[in-house]
Amino acid sequence: MTTSITTPDYAVHGLVSLAEFLEDRVVFRDLQPVDRRYQGFIQCARDFALDPSDIPRKTDPDYNKVAVWIVDHMQEQRSDTEIQELLFVGDTRGSDLVAFEKMITYADWKGSCFIGDEAVHEEPELRWEIHPLLVSANRWSLLAEWIEGLAEARMAMDSRTAVIVDIDKTAIGAQGRNHQVINDARVMSLRKSLEVHMSANFDFQNFRRVYDQISRPEFQGLTVDNEDYIIYICLMIMGGVTNIKEIGDLVAQRMSFLHLVRWISTKTDKPLVMQLRQLHDQYQMCTRTGDRTPFKQFRRQEFLETTGRMGIHNSPMAAAERLESEICITQEVRELCDWLNERGCLLLAMSDKPKEASMPHQRWHKGMLPVHRTPTHAVGTSIRERLDALN
Repeated sequence: MTTSITTPDYAVHGLVSLAEFLEDRVVFRDLQPVDRRYQGFIQCARDFALDPSDIPRKTDPDYNKVAVWIVDHMQEQRSDTEIQELLFVGDTRGSDLVAFEKMITYADWKGSCFIGDEAVHEEPELRWEIHPLLVSANRWSLLAEWIEGLAEARMAMDSRTAVIVDIDKTAIGAQGRNHQVINDARVMSLRKSLEVHMSANFDFQNFRRVYDQISRPEFQGLTVDNEDYIIYICLMIMGGVTNIKEIGDLVAQRMSFLHLVRWISTKTDKPLVMQLRQLHDQYQMCTRTGDRTPFKQFRRQEFLETTGRMGIHNSPMAAAERLESEICITQEVRELCDWLNERGCLLLAMSDKPKEASMPHQRWHKGMLPVHRTPTHAVGTSIRERLDALN
């Protein structure tokens, strides 16, 4: 005998933006808060004598120092109370979980990390993998059960608590529910950028085949999961400058991406065609200055494709249909953030996404709003009643 699994009954909860609950407390890959009242990596690098050209990402050794410094600085601007707890809401066990664990260890904070997904063909399940530190769930609505568990564990969830929320596939485009629209925006950005940079008849199908291989975990020692780096390697393979076996050997030798770009420059036996030479020169210039977002055209196009999929359907539409084509705010995350804001928590978003893909360029995107201020529809199931029952 089989039991049927009840799929979530999503509803549309109005047109809102992430700034409703985050304001401009948003930090992208450059580790500089969008809200200019707050200091970021530039000042932190001076305080810790870090290399100002080497901005750490979530899995890098110095990320915890910088992230904790930013949180403490934000807290100092609003309260005399020190942060003692960290709540982290994300969708990636890798980077999100690593960042969380390093931060609470470095700062000696209590904390809990929620890794969410939406697996509607499975029974809803919240797993306390390390109570109360690590929780994974296959429904975003289980955020309510997570908070109930933290209340039982006597977590304060007040002015002593910092709450970090990931943006892509968490606050918007929820993993398992709406993430495919974010993926579609990224793929279209890539396609348009490559057709402009390479040629109108660029073999995008072949590129995707190589891309899928280089994106695998075994190459992350070289790519560090940076899409700009993956694109460069794929194009060099397609241009016959190198091959997958050679790239695998370089990974085994623990070569960095900076040294890969230099190595490509020495391969005089296989001269670069004009389009690849231009791209290579651009990457060479950026990597020398520590810029980890060398493919600017792709990232600017990604901003356009992302915001172009937000709040696009003004007429009434079923929630399930809207989730197929519009990047939506995750209602459960929105309600949780509203509730935590009311309790006095410090809320902010920290994303590994580059600013170029999230903020309008003053020349190319005049009059446009940042991703976190672009209105779109909130979709999900309400958890507010369960949260209010804890007050």
